[in-house]
Amino acid sequence: DYNRSRYSQGAEYAGQALDLAQSMHDRGDEALAANDRAMCELALGLADSAREHMTIAAEGFRETGSLFAVAAAEINLGLLEYQSGRWSDALLHYGIARQRAREIGDGRLEAYSVNDIATVHVALGDCEAAAAFLQEALNGFRATGDKQAAARAMATLGRVKWKTGRAQEAEQLLREALEQ
Repeated sequence: DYNRSRYSQGAEYAGQALDLAQSMHDRGDEALAANDRAMCELALGLADSAREHMTIAAEGFRETGSLFAVAAAEINLGLLEYQSGRWSDALLHYGIARQRAREIGDGRLEAYSVNDIATVHVALGDCEAAAAFLQEALNGFRATGDKQAAARAMATLGRVKWKTGRAQEAEQLLREALEQ
């Protein structure tokens, strides 16, 4: 399949860039290449290898002091753990991402991290926690002007409210999401 071939080729190129960066002892480029390789591996379903390369990326970004990149790498690690059904690990990584986003004052990135935390709670069936985190994420998306993310958070919050028997609130949220 075409996309699989492209991701395989991307992983190969990123691996070459990773080898070069490691041979030059360039932690910044190493982190970028490891992140690129991990994202290709994630798309290919290679969870263990993706986890290894995402961890290299997060460590490299930490060493270079790029808190935004650390937060992004932690979100990627959280996604990998979420897709693997490792809920507590996903929550850990999303929590680290949230903390880093808060440290650099990036409200949008923090809202995405909080939204991801909510997604884990939805998967766990913890609708009350999910609703609280989704409301927090929604407030963050609104505050940063991210209408598309706000609409997605509203729709998810509406579905959660529906599951908990709050149909009227759910319908209102879903209408608002459609208007975004």
